[in-house]
Amino acid sequence: MSTFPELTNARIARPLRSDAARNRARVLASAAELFGSHGTDLSVTEVAKHAGVGKATIYRSFPTKDHLIAAVAAEQYSEFATQVLATVDAPNVADALSAMFEAGAENNATDRLMAEVLVTRPDDLPEMLAVHNEVKDALEVLLAAGRRQGTIRADATSDDLNILFGGISRSLHAAGETDLAVWRRAGRLVVDALRPH
Repeated sequence: MSTFPELTNARIARPLRSDAARNRARVLASAAELFGSHGTDLSVTEVAKHAGVGKATIYRSFPTKDHLIAAVAAEQYSEFATQVLATVDAPNVADALSAMFEAGAENNATDRLMAEVLVTRPDDLPEMLAVHNEVKDALEVLLAAGRRQGTIRADATSDDLNILFGGISRSLHAAGETDLAVWRRAGRLVVDALRPH
């Protein structure tokens, strides 16, 4: 029996935490791939099998499938917020924003998870609320920079972008539109509405 149980416990705990982090990353990557390709009707069992873990491993990190969906979506929204803030010093904010929304529209056309989250996202989950606020704040910073440049109209807000992009995306999905050129054009039109006239 060890005379230093705290050291023994520390040695045991470290790999478990590391394993848990690796498992969580595998689960998120598998969920993003499967839900993105096939939609969110897939079961947690299918995600677990693809990730090479048991269902119990998933449920230790994500109490429900909605929590798992929210975690995958939150990662993508957070990446978008980082991208938005990285363009604050762009020579033309409206052009930079247009390029981002074109890419975002194309992603929504091909990623079934993000398309479904856009329509029926679990907003009541804390992780989704937090990341929505993160995106909103980042967009407000970028729009303020655009207003100072004169490339974004004075009354433009992040809510305008959300309403316009969400509305167009829902309409295109409802119409079964798959032409990426149509989706990219929609992304451009959203930002064009925010340019000064």
